Amino acid sequence: MTKRFSLKNKLILIFGALIAAASVIEGVFAVRIARKAVSEKVEAHLTGKARDVAEIINGRLEAFFQFAEGLARMPELTASNSSSAEKTHFLTGQTGINDDVLTLAFIDMQGFFYTADGRKLDLNGREWFQKACKGSAFITEPYVSKLDNSLVITVSIPVYGDGQKIIGVLMFDIRGEWLSEQIEDIVVGKTGVCYVIDKNGITIADPDIEVVKSQENSTEKAKTDASYVSIAAFEKRAMTEAEPAAGYFYWGRRLDIASFARIKTTGWSVIISAPAKEFMGTVGTLRVSMFIIGSVILLTAVIIVFFTARAIIKPIQTTVAALRNIAQGEGDLTVRLPVTGNDEITDLSEYFNATIAKIGSSIKTVDSNTNVMQSIGDELSSNMTETASAINEISSNIDG
Repeated sequence: MTKRFSLKNKLILIFGALIAAASVIEGVFAVRIARKAVSEKVEAHLTGKARDVAEIINGRLEAFFQFAEGLARMPELTASNSSSAEKTHFLTGQTGINDDVLTLAFIDMQGFFYTADGRKLDLNGREWFQKACKGSAFITEPYVSKLDNSLVITVSIPVYGDGQKIIGVLMFDIRGEWLSEQIEDIVVGKTGVCYVIDKNGITIADPDIEVVKSQENSTEKAKTDASYVSIAAFEKRAMTEAEPAAGYFYWGRRLDIASFARIKTTGWSVIISAPAKEFMGTVGTLRVSMFIIGSVILLTAVIIVFFTARAIIKPIQTTVAALRNIAQGEGDLTVRLPVTGNDEITDLSEYFNATIAKIGSSIKTVDSNTNVMQSIGDELSSNMTETASAINEISSNIDG
């Protein structure tokens, strides 16, 4: 006999597979929706954070310009009858006004700076001097000073004399570490960092000051090191896009989520980044929770389907057993199936009982007719016997 695949097993397999598929699909969509929601929230948070940092730094840079403008309007600098040396001597006494200022100096229109000890330095080739001579306030990126090899940032502003004519340039240096100090307390996630790049992609502020001193440039490094390609592309967006935005890049093999915002005064870009997994931890927890819940639901559903299938299949098994007994056993036509419930199984039991009853009735009718036919046959046989005896008797008489 061919081995059958139980209907009960089919039901368990089919419904189990459907429930498992539904649980997996629901879990996948739930995780994706949660990931998208978390990503959007984190991106908005980081973008807002970068914008705030850029505005704070911009405000502090503007404060330096306001400080310089205040000094540039003082009569000691605008007076045409005072020498450059006298103006420098005056500025030396003003150095202590701002704790971040290292040196203050006045440079004449020829680009000469006269030190307190009488030395004459030619600063005509400096970019900050050229910009100020043309009427623009200017601030440099951190650079190593040729005077003492210290890291400095130079601020310059034009000094106007009579008739709003530029008569020189006011400059002062601040520590090059100052910009990095403005971002060192900014923490994003657990290990997220903030750094600043200039308009050429050179890092000018970073928690690691050595990165600033070495003037690290991801765009240049990407030309020889493929691991920098992703971050270089992101920094290019920061240098070219005016509006704050967020995105992703790979730092080695680690995926980082980051944002950028422009510092209005200088055009530098503030970048905040952190490992994406630090923010997606809740999504990972949700994924595990969905797996556990799905497994529990699947197990519970399989158990329910098992007992339900067994309850459904049991009457069918009873029917099969009865038919097997009729087909292979003694052919007991008195067997009847229990009629319970109000479903298709109930109909099956009723029609089975009716069918067996009809078969039994038919067999009884055939048996009764058989008895009648047998009586008729016996009677015919008896008549034939009598007829044969009569014929024999007649034949004997004729012969005699």
